[in-house]
Amino acid sequence: MSFEDEIAGKVVEGLKIEISPTEQKSIQQPITSSVEAYNDYLQARFYMNQYFQDSGLESLQKGEDQLLRATTLDGNFADAYALLGQLYMLQGTNFIADGAANLKRSETASKNALRIYPQSVEGMVALGAAYTEQGRLGDAIPILRQAVALAPNHAFAWDVLAYSYYHAGLNELAEQGYRRVVELNPTPPRNHWMHARMLLYAGRIQEAEQEMRETVAKSPDQFKAVAHLGEMLYYEGKMDEAETVMDRANQLGRDATDDTACVLGGFVYAARGERVKIDKRLFAYRPQQIMDGDAAYWEGSIYALLGDKRQALEWLRRTVELGDVNYPWFEKDKNYDSLRSDAEYQAIMADVRKRWETYKNEFDPGH
Repeated sequence: MSFEDEIAGKVVEGLKIEISPTEQKSIQQPITSSVEAYNDYLQARFYMNQYFQDSGLESLQKGEDQLLRATTLDGNFADAYALLGQLYMLQGTNFIADGAANLKRSETASKNALRIYPQSVEGMVALGAAYTEQGRLGDAIPILRQAVALAPNHAFAWDVLAYSYYHAGLNELAEQGYRRVVELNPTPPRNHWMHARMLLYAGRIQEAEQEMRETVAKSPDQFKAVAHLGEMLYYEGKMDEAETVMDRANQLGRDATDDTACVLGGFVYAARGERVKIDKRLFAYRPQQIMDGDAAYWEGSIYALLGDKRQALEWLRRTVELGDVNYPWFEKDKNYDSLRSDAEYQAIMADVRKRWETYKNEFDPGH
């Protein structure tokens, strides 16, 4: 055992963490023989953690550059390929440019990791994430459950599993998963806004608001955290405060290529008949450009609130095409109330319900 391995073991022992045999093995087993490649990998992990703090595209791209160098130095570096797959997934779903290509790169890198080391938890997480964003939840959830069984203290494994549950409409399981993420890693504001979202979908809006108020108090200039606080205020009907908060979120995120603040702000502005305040770039997007179910659903929300039924239905169809079939939330989300009596909307929702029931019976039969 190296000096570094011994230190890692003592840290775990000092924290009184119960770790699985797989996690113990990962501490003791070298993941590459190249010191340079390993340093690149560690730097990439730093950039991923930085992304969870700042939501910046540059953080992801810097991490990808480090990992491409690491895999060039060591073509059998499974964990580097896996992390590369995770970063490509985050870029493909949060940034529109080259979204489809980045998700394809994510799947390729993930499969490379598992080809090199079939028991790689990092590879399972990466591939499960890629499958989730492709709408292949029936493939994603089992591999992600295997990952958290092998590594129960892996925060990002729980994160991706919980997100898969959310897309499948298993909102209680999603909330439990993100609660576990926060327990394991309470520092990044992203972990809190993801948990708050699941609280919202599970019908616990006051808890969601409280979590976001505490998160924004700690990270007052994180534009996505501020936007998600505005989201919770909006769903509680606190419209004046929601608009004030959304104005600030859009000001903070004015130079970002991530659209979260402007699209969530769009809910408030559309609901108040203030179309002029909605960011014009949102109206330029077309459904096939969007690779994330959330983004498609949120775009449809704005059109539904503006009374544009045709566009709202087009975006809702794209949402389902991308694998987001959260029937329990779709049924109660006030953003789509204007469409409830529409025959085409009802046909879409009948398909959503059928797919949700399939996932519910397979993955949460006792609920």
